[in-house]
Amino acid sequence: MAESEERAKSAAVCENCDEIVTVWIWPDGDIQPIGDSNPCSCVDPEFRILNADPRST
Repeated sequence: MAESEERAKSAAVCENCDEIVTVWIWPDGDIQPIGDSNPCSCVDPEFRILNADPRST
């Protein structure tokens, strides 16, 4: 996950439709897709951060 002082960039999956998207993770824990405000077809998407290291789950 690439990091900056304000936010971190990561991959996430929508729990409703399984669409993979790139997201910003803000210091308060808020997850927002990069670019389009709604990158999948879900009315209310729920994103889960994908973990690159399976040992850290």
